[in-house]
Amino acid sequence: MIRDFCSPQALSLTAVWVSMWMAFSHLFLKGSLVLDGSSWLALGWLSAVLLLGVTLALWLATKVYVRFGGDDVAVPLVMVSAALGWFAGPGDETSGDRLVVAAVASLLAFSASRWDQGRGRRGGERLPLALVLVGALGLVGWRYAPSDWASWSLPQAEPDHDVLVIGLDGLDWALFQRYQEEGRIPALSALAERGVVGPMRTFQPTSSPFIWNSIYTGYTPAQHRRRPRSLPGPGRLLLERRGGEPLARALAALRPSELRAPQDMWSVLGAAGYSTAALGTWERGGPDTRNRASLTEMAEYAPEWPPGKRLIGSERSWAMWVQPELAVAISASDRSPSELSESLWTSVLGDGATRRLSTASYDLDASFASKRLARLRAITASDRMRTSLAVDVLEQCESPCFTFVYLRGLDVLQHSYAHLLRGEAPDPGEEGLEEVVARYHSYVDGLVSELLDAASADVVVWVVSDHGLDLGERPEGKRASSYKTGFHDFAPDGVWMTAGPSVDPAPDVGAHVLDVMPTLLSQLSLPMPADFEGRVIREVTEPGQTVDHWIDRRPTLYDRGAPSLSNDQLDDQLKALGYVDE
Repeated sequence: MIRDFCSPQALSLTAVWVSMWMAFSHLFLKGSLVLDGSSWLALGWLSAVLLLGVTLALWLATKVYVRFGGDDVAVPLVMVSAALGWFAGPGDETSGDRLVVAAVASLLAFSASRWDQGRGRRGGERLPLALVLVGALGLVGWRYAPSDWASWSLPQAEPDHDVLVIGLDGLDWALFQRYQEEGRIPALSALAERGVVGPMRTFQPTSSPFIWNSIYTGYTPAQHRRRPRSLPGPGRLLLERRGGEPLARALAALRPSELRAPQDMWSVLGAAGYSTAALGTWERGGPDTRNRASLTEMAEYAPEWPPGKRLIGSERSWAMWVQPELAVAISASDRSPSELSESLWTSVLGDGATRRLSTASYDLDASFASKRLARLRAITASDRMRTSLAVDVLEQCESPCFTFVYLRGLDVLQHSYAHLLRGEAPDPGEEGLEEVVARYHSYVDGLVSELLDAASADVVVWVVSDHGLDLGERPEGKRASSYKTGFHDFAPDGVWMTAGPSVDPAPDVGAHVLDVMPTLLSQLSLPMPADFEGRVIREVTEPGQTVDHWIDRRPTLYDRGAPSLSNDQLDDQLKALGYVDE
């Protein structure tokens, strides 16, 4: 029994204090939620879930410590609490957040272990059992809570058009113009000619996970504080290795996405009545099951896998989810690299594609050229898979639909083959690949063409990239042993464009990644928060008008319970402030 080696009060107090502290640090020190009704509810659920895990960890550690002759239970309580604070705390290993959380957790554990010295223990042995029951109830409540318990209210719109957002990671403005002139990207060129297009400014230093989450939400990285794939080392290794899938699926089932704020574009449009799909998102948790289909960034073929291995059934299949009616579609889309056609590989690699791919290897002792080919093989199949699934989603969806598709291949190719774009000599085994980056742009253009063909005729289309390509030399501090030759620590402009029934053509319109979300909301006549730092791109909406004349605004996406204003109420307020003429 636990009372034979540890005070139940000490264990219980430690579990309660440490769980509450960890929940508080996640929800409030990260700045992800404010003190409103939803965040207090989230704090309660998260505390209850943590309570179960923390209690069991402390109990096991104390039992093992005493079994090996330990006599001061403060030692295991403090050590385990500090470890939990570090590995499960907010932030990543490079931030000071985890150190603060671990230090406070250890202090709380030490205080709890000394709390009941000199006190009687009568009845205390029942506390751990009660805590376990509370934690179990919290886990059940968390899993089966209504899907909108942590969402903000949004007036239902009457959508007129479907929406398709295509994310092309690393599409560079200069390369886009060059390949447009050369006729290599006809689908993107035609889209640009009938819509608004221009360079997309981004954040520097440039980090794709943070920037994409800014595109999704309309908030800066400092505001959204999303750190995708920031699991600590041991946890990430577990999820990315065979055998980790059951745990990963369990974690995804806890629906961590509902704790995040601000809301991303598919959550906003879902609240407005759209049927949503998000295929290829930079998520910290699992796929969002409120979408018809969800793939996180990890739902892609790994370069170290055998070329015949599929995604479904692999250790990464936890990162994908579709509604039952799309099960056949995801199965048909999941084609391993070896199942793709010879003509596809020839379009990317040129003549002798099969011979080249036979040398691809991601082994530690493989050459840089072989590793680059393995990476290209995997990402080509991943882009193909996401596009095929998106086509099925678009064809089966009943309007109004919102579909987000993320294609990562351009970024990977430019990381791998920037030396060829700079005019440097190819590595041994890369002869004849000088045009591989240009060929891949044409390949991606073909995927974009498939998406546009599958979409409805009056769809509102966006194409956005998070950054461009820096063709400079390897920055100081980058590992010379890496197969990568291209970097974007301080990347130049990316590309954005949009077209639709109400969009008049306009070339060379500059924008920022923070402008995507407010402009999209304005296109769809949806309310937007007043604390967006991005602007509504007037060339996309109603040229010549100022934003405040017609944009309906909400106080903030963080204030989920805040009442929305009607257009008439807002007009009266704007007139009183002098922003709108009588």
